[in-house]
Amino acid sequence: MPNPGLPFLLPGDGQAGAHASYSAELPAEVHAAGRAHFLRGELLTARDLFTQAVQCGHVPAAVDLARTLRFTGETGTARALLTPLLAQDHGAEDRGLLTLELGALDLAEGQLRRAHDHFTAAGVLLSPLAASRPERCRAARLLASTYAQLGLSTPAQHYLSSALTHAQGPERLLALHAQARIALDAAQFDLAAQALEQARPYLDGAPVAAGGHHLLLGQLACARGRWETAMAAFEEARRLAQRSGELGTECQAALGRAALLTAQQAWGAAHAELLRAQRLSPTPSLRALVDLRLGAWHAARGDTEALACLDSARAAFAALHLTRETAWCDLHRSAALLPDLPSARRALEGALQARHAHGSPVLLAELRLLPHLLPLLQSRRPSLAAQALQADWRAAFPDEPFLIELRTLGQTAVLVDGHEIRLGMRRTVELLAFLLLRGPATRSQLLSALWGDDDPRRAANYFHQAKRELSRHLPWLRILLDKASGEYRVSCEGALFQWDLPFTQRELSADSDDEVAETIRSLPGLFLPDVDTQWVREERDALEWTVMKSGLSLMKRWSERGEYQKCADLAARLLDIDPCDEALVEYLVTATLELEGRVAAQRALSGAAQRAQQELGLRPDWEQRLMGTLAPLPN
Repeated sequence: MPNPGLPFLLPGDGQAGAHASYSAELPAEVHAAGRAHFLRGELLTARDLFTQAVQCGHVPAAVDLARTLRFTGETGTARALLTPLLAQDHGAEDRGLLTLELGALDLAEGQLRRAHDHFTAAGVLLSPLAASRPERCRAARLLASTYAQLGLSTPAQHYLSSALTHAQGPERLLALHAQARIALDAAQFDLAAQALEQARPYLDGAPVAAGGHHLLLGQLACARGRWETAMAAFEEARRLAQRSGELGTECQAALGRAALLTAQQAWGAAHAELLRAQRLSPTPSLRALVDLRLGAWHAARGDTEALACLDSARAAFAALHLTRETAWCDLHRSAALLPDLPSARRALEGALQARHAHGSPVLLAELRLLPHLLPLLQSRRPSLAAQALQADWRAAFPDEPFLIELRTLGQTAVLVDGHEIRLGMRRTVELLAFLLLRGPATRSQLLSALWGDDDPRRAANYFHQAKRELSRHLPWLRILLDKASGEYRVSCEGALFQWDLPFTQRELSADSDDEVAETIRSLPGLFLPDVDTQWVREERDALEWTVMKSGLSLMKRWSERGEYQKCADLAARLLDIDPCDEALVEYLVTATLELEGRVAAQRALSGAAQRAQQELGLRPDWEQRLMGTLAPLPN
């Protein structure tokens, strides 16, 4: 057989010495050694050995080499290897194996129609083999996955059943993974969990599949709203993929973490994961998925780049006939277009059409990542698309909310899907806020901070009552004890969690002056206004200092540019927060002088001084000094 001209591990190169013991063996023996390394998850070593066997004309090794190259993200090299081999004269079984692997490459690249044709042809060529042969089982499994991604559930279930009936060992593991993946798309989460549990005992015999297993565990946990479990699973998937050299799995693990971090508004950490995934994405479909996650990241931040990324991803998915991913893009486009309600509704209609075209409730996992779509879904007159998504959600999660909100600015409340939960203890929200801001914390630290003036026994009783109240009214929002450290922390699983304080803090450091100004103008009030413990006063003062610092920085820039109306408006708003601040009054007076003249400026100064007197009990020192700057010059 002609040498395929592979660009690595040619005879005499520096890497060949590691496997010199195999060089004198027959190609089939070298191939078998490569398979042993592949099954142990040592993909790079396996690739080198398969290459040696291929150079000796061993066709089955070419199939395994192409498969290994697919795992390591070298899909172009794999296709260049297989395509000329398929044009040569081989027996039916070898042709079937080559065709099967070409289909697997198509599937990895998102070319579903082409994959279907290759798998169908491979099935015909391999049909003389026994149904229990791994090659037949693999063909059935891959056909099931392809039909599922095409949204054709009946043939998908037929071929999946065949694979599960006959597959053994590592092939059964992969069949169970296919079952879990298909069940995830269909929102059959219990079935997906069952399949993954059944797959677990087979992992010892196929560590190369361990990364993919944990990736599926992460996707399942994400779909169910189990954020901490999902993050840990994605991290383990990345670790295992890095060890074996699986680029695709590592890329998807990074994208999974990026999606969760974006939903949690951890912008820097999410962007770092996206940059990593961008460098790793080996196929067009994964590159489009990176664009989708990048667009979602920009949309969550309110960046103008969001729609360009999402439109690029959508076009790529549509060209590949990937209706599931196209639906995801439309869902994220709907979120990105808010608060433009008509445009957002049109995008939501597009998402629903793609969901119907696929035939499965494929939007649910993505919906978990988009809490700001909730007003659109739960409006008084929801659109048909919103009603359909609500129905999907209720069918999949009959007992779970979508969004839990903690409000601590200007009011003290916990809302579940927009409805306030009536809590009997006023300190329950304070307990949550303390642990979120200053936790994890020991019981003694909690009791000292929240009930320091109470009898220790009574304080301990209050703490346990607050915990019980949470578990009764909000079982998804829990206070957990780490027995090793003796510290408590807050955990929210089964729903998205939003808190107004960190959101406001992030918005105050936004790049856009207008966004910072709007955040200050719309600030609803004091942090935990009905609480007067020491730690709350400290946090309240810290937030006020941040607001004032941000506002003064804005007004300094605006004043230097002559934008006095903006200065006057913002100074008036900030004086509501601190009516005694001399610098604020000076900006207000200067802006009013420039906009309306000396008399109006004097009137503004007198009004500010009167408000300060109400706060201090006496006229402020700065009134006379500033009034002197407004006196008319002598003739």
